[in-house]
Amino acid sequence: MCKQTLVDEDLICAAVNRSQLDQTLSIGNSSEAMCNVTVIAHACSSATHLTPNNLVRLVLCTLESNRTYPVEAWKLLFQKALTSVDHALESFATMAGNNSFPSSSNALDALGEVRIANFTQAQLQSGDFVKSWFRTLRPLLASPSSNFLFCLSAKNFSCQSYQTVIQVFSNQTQSTERKIQQRVYTHFVKPFLSRNDSSDPGCVSSVNGSTEWLQANIGGFSKFATLHDLRGLNPNFSSAESLSVLTPAQVAQLTLSSGASNDTDQIDRVFERLEEGNAVDNVAEFLTQLRAEEKVGYSWH
Repeated sequence: MCKQTLVDEDLICAAVNRSQLDQTLSIGNSSEAMCNVTVIAHACSSATHLTPNNLVRLVLCTLESNRTYPVEAWKLLFQKALTSVDHALESFATMAGNNSFPSSSNALDALGEVRIANFTQAQLQSGDFVKSWFRTLRPLLASPSSNFLFCLSAKNFSCQSYQTVIQVFSNQTQSTERKIQQRVYTHFVKPFLSRNDSSDPGCVSSVNGSTEWLQANIGGFSKFATLHDLRGLNPNFSSAESLSVLTPAQVAQLTLSSGASNDTDQIDRVFERLEEGNAVDNVAEFLTQLRAEEKVGYSWH
């Protein structure tokens, strides 16, 4: 279930001297002034000083210093500075360059609730809008929470919009921990493609063939899917057609599937696939998966 964060401003700001705070912030709005005051203090202020430039300074220096604040504090901050958020994010994406911020999870959660939750149906269906917005979020996507991803999976994206989001996440995989990649697959990719309340469940009709479907809809997270997953998400999925892009573990599952081990042509293609890239690692992964499947029993029908 997608959980929303309740914000109790009185509770968050109970220890903040607001009158002294507003006086302090009115004296100067330099980068140093922005960064010398905590996110909680800024969130508890009148927020009149939180222009796009000031907001981006605050977000950047906070994340660069790896200081963490609860989702409630970030959400209150973004609610107070709502008119500045979009412009600040555009500047933030430019200033961050190729850097990513593992401590950004709570800020991302808050943005999900303050901005993404309020996207209109037309915006969610627009590939161009979604592409533009998620590109600005890119530096914050290094460590999305399970809740952020699950909430995202419930959005009424068009298949084009969804595929845009997957592309942005896939481009982050080299700088993202494996457990985070697994989280993206488990809490975003699989739930979204499993939905049956769209005009194109599984985004099957929007692509040509199984290979294109796998690359467009699962992208860099396909290694976390089992062959059973792929067949469940796409009833038309052809293992034979997409063999060249299956992982060695998925190839092992295919080998154990009904009839595959008795098909000499298929077996020849399996070994050709394992020889691609690092053959030693591929064979090791393949054999490891075979042993695992044999231990628990298998049914890849």
